[in-house]
Amino acid sequence: MGNVSRSQNDCVMADYLSMETTCNKNPVDPPVAAGSPGDTQTDKPPAANLISGSANNELWIVLGIYLLAVCVRLLYLYESSTYPTFEALSLDSVSYDRLGRQLIDGGGMTDKFFWQPLFYPLFLAAVYFFIDASVVCVKFVQVLLGGFTCVMTYYLGKRIFGKRAGIGAAVMVSLYGPLIFFECEILSTGWAAFWSVALVLLFLRAIDTDNLTIYFVLGACGALSIITRPTFLPFFIAGCVWLALTLYRASRARRFLVLKPVAILAGFAVIAIPVSVQRYNLTGRFGILSASGGLNFYIGNNSNPAETVIIRPGPDWEHLTRMPERHGMGLDMWKGQEFFYKRVRNYIITEPLDFAQGLLRKTLQFVSSREIPRNVDIYTLRKWSPFILKSLVWKVGGFGFPSGVLLPLAAVGLFFRWRQIPGPVILFVFLYGASIILVFVSSRYRSPMAPVACCLAAGGLGEVIKRMRSGQSKRWAAVTACVLVIVLVATVGGPFEAEEVNYEAEIYYCLGYYARQAEEFSQAIDHYEMCLRLNPNIFAAHNNLAVILSKRGDLEQAVAHYNKALQLEPDYTKTRLNMAMALIKSGKSDIAIEHLKEAVKQEPSLVRAQKLLGQALTDVGDLDSAARYYAQILRARPNEAKVHFNLAIILMQQGKIDEAIWHFSEVVLIKPDDAKAFFSLGRAFAKKGQASLAIEHCRRALSLAESSGQKALAQRISSRLRAYRAPKAERD
Repeated sequence: MGNVSRSQNDCVMADYLSMETTCNKNPVDPPVAAGSPGDTQTDKPPAANLISGSANNELWIVLGIYLLAVCVRLLYLYESSTYPTFEALSLDSVSYDRLGRQLIDGGGMTDKFFWQPLFYPLFLAAVYFFIDASVVCVKFVQVLLGGFTCVMTYYLGKRIFGKRAGIGAAVMVSLYGPLIFFECEILSTGWAAFWSVALVLLFLRAIDTDNLTIYFVLGACGALSIITRPTFLPFFIAGCVWLALTLYRASRARRFLVLKPVAILAGFAVIAIPVSVQRYNLTGRFGILSASGGLNFYIGNNSNPAETVIIRPGPDWEHLTRMPERHGMGLDMWKGQEFFYKRVRNYIITEPLDFAQGLLRKTLQFVSSREIPRNVDIYTLRKWSPFILKSLVWKVGGFGFPSGVLLPLAAVGLFFRWRQIPGPVILFVFLYGASIILVFVSSRYRSPMAPVACCLAAGGLGEVIKRMRSGQSKRWAAVTACVLVIVLVATVGGPFEAEEVNYEAEIYYCLGYYARQAEEFSQAIDHYEMCLRLNPNIFAAHNNLAVILSKRGDLEQAVAHYNKALQLEPDYTKTRLNMAMALIKSGKSDIAIEHLKEAVKQEPSLVRAQKLLGQALTDVGDLDSAARYYAQILRARPNEAKVHFNLAIILMQQGKIDEAIWHFSEVVLIKPDDAKAFFSLGRAFAKKGQASLAIEHCRRALSLAESSGQKALAQRISSRLRAYRAPKAERD
């Protein structure tokens, strides 16, 4: 009677979720005797017809899900074609795109391929190879991939909670706006979502079969997921341990207990070994993980993560990424990775409370109903997607949709139906989530969890409906309380630092940054000016725009933007140097001197600032001060040929001919092919009255000038030589 009662309860619970398979395993109704009236063609159709009908129904469900997912994504892809960044890529998309194009253009693979995860650049190269290097075609392929992700979500939801839950989960992920957004970007997020649901399904399939092919595919997909996102590594390891324990407990599987792990290892090795060998050939290090892990870990775990998390391309990013070099690590990216890991370890040891507070803050970001930006903000781009994003992604105050609905329902499914949830699903939710929280949180990294979360949410929705129908206020109150608590926690946190940035201005800043790198200066100027109209307080935009204007000769405008940049960041020495150069070019050396003195004060060892200061002081006639700065440089760096030359010119003007000759001689020793240096040395000897030495050095200078094509200098030297060869009275 106890078994019958449990079976009846299970079938009641399955009323919404259609768990036909579970109910049929423990039938309550007695079997119908052979030859009884119930065993007729009219009352019970043949088994073959039932199976055929079920298969056809399943096919239509899968096809409908796929078409819904693809159509919604295609509509969004059409809308997003109006984005400023639709084909003008920026940030990580640029680096992925460059690596993909490098492969198909014959540039081959370099060590840069192992700075970020390897899979996505290889995927881009494959698409570019077959479809004419088109960004639009890549996005279309990712749309099709998103459709497969939704279909697999249906199978996962069906496996956990039944067919209706599978359909509900698939529809949810088909309409999940943040995932739609990232699947249509040149980013690996769509592939990460695909691997997340594929791996969970493969783990669940593996416990049902002795087919070693499934285990081989599981190992291969595990390796592919890790070289797509290293955050899959903890889940894959834990999933394999769970699978081994489950198989060990199943007596039927013990004869395959050795072969199955071997099959997983073989599948993993098929991917991992070629990647590891290639990494060793290019970088001297075995392994399949990327070198950017240390930097990413540091970005989210330091004493000031509010600044590192929102850092943009440009001076601040360069300052961050060159920290290892400034600490003597050189340019080796693996030494840089070790440097950042060591910094984080020291931070955790010396400031454990601060580290714990950071984890709490990142946990609140992870469960936030809003989409936390990372360089790109989904909410900002809604203005270019009037139907899809405006409908599927929005926020009111601290509440955000769809996560504000998905997270509470998923929590209900997880908390109230945990007995039905397989181990791999729970492991994925907690381990993949923990790996994101441990580094840093953003919508881009959280979105791959959407398919599994939608399955849990479908189960949670079923639980809510069941308890509403039960009419028992206590059972309904527990679910309501759970939902309200999750909604409250997901709403009250923040706004976080990354949410307070003007991302529309950031879009145009990034476009200007990459246009400048591509030497498309007119476009860069337009983008920077748009950026500053939207947010006039972006230091890097003023600085970079000023550099372009200075190169184009618009010195007045350049100085104006340098001034604004220095108001925002007065301690940025490079801006002072660039401004000083613009002032010197525009004949305002006296103003440049003040900026250069401040730059030298900020960085006393900065040789470039001392050189410019010497030049500016010379321009205003303060030769003694200029000579002191040049001498100061030479004490630290005696092989600076240009400094020797400039100091020698000053000494010539001061009548200190012997000292000038010594410095000119140093120049020709350092640069034996410098025609101007030999000519100046000859003139110095002539000043001293040593005509033979003057003629000798001028002849050498003339030969160098003629061989290097310096016609104007050669004419000047020839004129001097004629004068030096003239009789003494004529020379005098």
